[in-house]
Order: sequence, then C-alpha cells, then structure tokens
Amino acid sequence: MGDKEEDLSKLAAFDLVQHSNWKGRKLGYERLLKEVPSYVLEPEKLKKYCPLLKGLVTEKNELSRILASELALLIIDSAETKVVAK
Repeated sequence: MGDKEEDLSKLAAFDLVQHSNWKGRKLGYERLLKEVPSYVLEPEKLKKYCPLLKGLVTEKNELSRILASELALLIIDSAETKVVAK
C-alpha cells in the first residue's frame, strides 16, 4: 500500500484529478484547492482545468465530491467567462 500512496504523491495535480483511484482524485482536489487561488492573475493556467469541470461535479465518491465541488466553484469564480466558455 505504501508504494501506491508514494506513487500518487509524485503525480501532477492535473493527472491526479483524472485518476481512477478515488484517493488519488481526492489528493488532486486538495492540491488544486491550494494552487488555483494563485492562478487568479494568470487565467490562462485555469484554462486547462475547465474541461474537467463536468467530471468534478459528477465525482462518484461522496467524500471526494465535496472537495471536487468546491474546486469546480473556485475554478469558475477565478476564471474569466471567455476562458470557461471554451
């Protein structure tokens, strides 16, 4: 088990939020909740996360869905309308 958790810690947040393991996705959501506020001045960085919004709000794991919904809201609030719409 320790090996899998160690492997998850090495993945980028973008890869983690798309991971098949709910623990990996949860870790990705937690990382992005810390990172996204720093992207407010650079909306182009948020652009790559906009296609993931549907997956965030339809998270299957209940505990992870709370974090995923908070992240989706943060991305939508932080991104410019033209970036989210694309």
